[in-house]
Parts: sequence; C-alpha cells; structure tokens
Amino acid sequence: MTMARYHPYSDSPTSRSEKSRMEKAEQRKRTRLLIEALDPLVPVFSRTCTAEKGSLRSKRTLLQLQEDTVFFLKRITRKKATRHDYVDCDVMREGMLSSSFIILVELDVTTGEIIQCSNGLSRWYQLHPSEIIGQNFAHFLDTNDVHRFKNFLRLSASKTTAKGIRVKLLTFGSKCYEQLECTVKAVQDPVNGRSVFLLSFDEEAPKNPDCFPLWSPCLLRGMSGIFRFDESQSSGPPTDVDGQMRKLSRKGNAELGWCQIGVSSLLKTESARAMLDRLGGENRQASSISSAFMRLVMKMVEMHLTFDFNSHDVPFVAMHARLKLPRVLGSLRTPWVEVLHTSLDGAPVEGFLTLAGTQLRFFAHRNSAPGSLHVTGAHYRQEEGVWKCYHTRTWIITPNKSRIYGQIFRDLDDKPYQFEQTFVRVEDPDRSLMCKYVV
Repeated sequence: MTMARYHPYSDSPTSRSEKSRMEKAEQRKRTRLLIEALDPLVPVFSRTCTAEKGSLRSKRTLLQLQEDTVFFLKRITRKKATRHDYVDCDVMREGMLSSSFIILVELDVTTGEIIQCSNGLSRWYQLHPSEIIGQNFAHFLDTNDVHRFKNFLRLSASKTTAKGIRVKLLTFGSKCYEQLECTVKAVQDPVNGRSVFLLSFDEEAPKNPDCFPLWSPCLLRGMSGIFRFDESQSSGPPTDVDGQMRKLSRKGNAELGWCQIGVSSLLKTESARAMLDRLGGENRQASSISSAFMRLVMKMVEMHLTFDFNSHDVPFVAMHARLKLPRVLGSLRTPWVEVLHTSLDGAPVEGFLTLAGTQLRFFAHRNSAPGSLHVTGAHYRQEEGVWKCYHTRTWIITPNKSRIYGQIFRDLDDKPYQFEQTFVRVEDPDRSLMCKYVV
C-alpha cells in the first residue's frame, strides 16, 4: 500500500483545491488587465524577422512583451542610464509584479523588509511556511552575504549606483530547500524609502515542489556521532550567543538560547542535577546560572547527533546531551537526555523554544556540498496572525565537525552580531540511540 507523503503545511484536499481554483481565476483576470495596461508602456525593441504575430495591440506575443520588458529593465540598470529611463509608473510596476516570468521584489531599502514581489518570485517561495510579504529579505541570504547586501541597499537608497550584486539566496521552491546564486539589480530609484529589484537565477523554479531528492541513508547516518564544543575554533562561548538572542525577545519576555535550553534538558536527570550541584555549589535554575559557570559546563557537555530518514522518507535529526566529567573528577557520565527530535523539512520543532508564539524550523538543503549536510535553522515569531522570521543560522555537518554560524540583528539598520560555533566529533555514535529511531 502506498502511503501519502507527509507535508507539514497541508490543508484538507477539498478546501485547498477550491481555494487554488479561485486564486488562479482571480490571478488570470488580474494578469490580463495588467498586460493590457503594460503593453503600451514598454517600448517595442527590434528583433530578428519572425512570422509571429501577437494578439496584443503592439502586435507582440506575450513572450515578446516579457522579453522587451526584461531588455528594458536591463538597459535602465546600466551606469549611463538617465533619470527618465527609470520606472516611475505605478501601472507599469504593477504589471511587472504580476508577471510569472520576471522575478521582482520591492524592498524597504532601510530595513530590508519585503513590500511586494512578483508571481515569478512567489514560485520560488511556494513552500515557505508563511506569507513572504513582510519578511526580511536578509534572513533568506547566506550569512556571508548579509553585510555586502546591506551596503548594496545603502547605495541604492542614495541613488549613487545601479550596479548589481551576486548573492546566495535560500529558496523554498521545493520540499527540499536550495541555496542558489542569483544577481540582484535595482530597476527603480527609491520612492519613500522603497525600491524595486530584479532577481536573476541561473535555473527555473522547480515544477514538482513535493518531490524529495533521493539521498542515501548511509550519507545521513555517516554524519551521526558524539560531538563536543571547541572554543578554540569558535568566536566565543555559546552563552554569548544566548545573550544576544535575548535582545531579540519582546519586552518582558526573555527567550532561552540553544545553550541554556540544552542545559535545562540535562536537569531532567537526577545524576546531572547532582553533578551540576557539585560543580556549582548549589542547584540553581538555568536562567540564573552565571555565564562563567555555564562556560565551564559547556566544556563537559557531549552532544549526540542522529541523522536518518523517518517513515515518510523525510530526513530528521535527533539531538541528545549528557555531562562527562574529566578524568581528574572521575570520568563520570550522566544518561543521555533528548534535547530535540525533528524532521528537516521545515516542520516546527515541538517543545524547543520556551516562549509562546515562537517556533524553530530546520530546512535541509537539496544542494548541500558533497560529503556534508547543509541545514538552515530559522526562528519564527507570530505577529498579527502571521509567522515572521526574525533570525536564521547556518548549520553545516560533516562526519568530523558540526559548525553553526550566523548573524543576529533586528533589521538591516542594526549593527549585526556575528558568531560561529564549532563542535568536533569525539566518538562514534551510540548504537543504542541510533536503534531507537530505526523505522
């Protein structure tokens, strides 16, 4: 018997089908009206002799109109472009944003917030867990590109350049997510702090969004093992990152960081509580433990990572933690405690973040580098009924090392806090834990 594939964002088939039919009908009507308005606004450029005669008033086909629009956009982004070349017509901008062929996004050039986007870009984010409008564009960028993109927006806002920028962008066009290179170019002078940008990918959006790639189970299981934090290969202790994350919390609601959540999980066992009591002098709540003491504890924490496929053929990760004292203190080990267990397809991690109205999701990358697994961890917060991403971090796992890095900021107007945490493999995986998740 063939089981239906699991999808974390699915609704009932009937309501989804009816909603899709109505949305497509409305989209076709809106697109037709906007094409009729766009046709006389885009110049007709010369092309090689063709027998094609379109039905538009300009005698162009829809494809030719789209080609002329792209050519027009590219021309006006050149350095020698004059002021009257820039798009300043609301109808033309609306027509371009309705296109499924042209990939455009309108951004707040100060904060990076997405104001509008074309249907072409929406296809690349059809499986994003929430509406893309209102999200911060910077949270979809590779960490190493955020600073360059911030400078690019600053130049765009000052109208000093129309040169494009090459960035890596996390896309949600399929069930397994991809970080793809794309070129971003401004096609409009900023108006009231907002500007339209043209995005160019080297490939087309996936046509089968529910198809998950055929990864080898041996590849995932080869990433499993026991890891320990290595401060010499990191930018600082995890407690520093936790402190910066608390600054993103809403007023009066301090969120525990990943480090503190892990230590709190250890307190579930009596042996771990006794060991922490012995090390710290008294048994205290995780929220009141000093940074210096937490730093000492992190040197004794071992993390067990299990990677495999679940019964729906979706990759998952299970994370366990334990304390292991050094030899001078007896080499004692506490039992493993599960910190999290979640699929890597963007489903919310159950019971991890401590505040109501917040979620953590993990997105595995289809195009991870050979011999590694590339995952994006994204924090979401519910605002006025919409889940908005307020922080992302990159997680790259290899058989010998686990690296987590990212930047912490409210928006692009903030000075970001950049961090990197490295965990080195110290032992092979615990087979008893691995067998626990065999399906």
